[in-house]
Amino acid sequence: MAGALAATPRPVRLILPPQAAVLGYRPWELARVDGQPLAARRISFVVEHQPRRPLSKEPIRARLWMLAVFSPPEGAGALNLRKERYELARMVHQIGQVNGKAIELRVLQYGATRQRLEHALLEEPGWDVVHLSGHGLAGALMLEDDAGRPNRIPSAELVDRLVRGLRAGRADRVRA
Repeated sequence: MAGALAATPRPVRLILPPQAAVLGYRPWELARVDGQPLAARRISFVVEHQPRRPLSKEPIRARLWMLAVFSPPEGAGALNLRKERYELARMVHQIGQVNGKAIELRVLQYGATRQRLEHALLEEPGWDVVHLSGHGLAGALMLEDDAGRPNRIPSAELVDRLVRGLRAGRADRVRA
């Protein structure tokens, strides 16, 4: 099979069932044929995981609600959050103008603690988009504690908080 791949330099589509999903993260381009990696032969791989479920999306209402969380804990290293926040606000404004939609952007920065994040996520009417920016670790995001020091929030806990906020927002929309 490697010889056939090497003879036809074009993208190769790998369709993987759930049981073989881990294979999609292998560096297939580094496989060698006649001592040369496939990447050197201009062969690339496109991985498609099966089953492919269509995403269900709710229509955007007259106003899109967006929460942007910027967490720069003390001593965690410099990030250019001011510039990022400015560019995000500029982009959101531009998208709103082009599409004729109002976009409500709320920014949480300076004191982005677990409690403030949870409170913001549970605010009415729920968020259509949540943008997180800060230092990350494998399986975690760095928020702040009450004193501004780094406070590691594991990915599972962050996802739980986001899901609770999403559910609360959907319940509010159903009532509205």
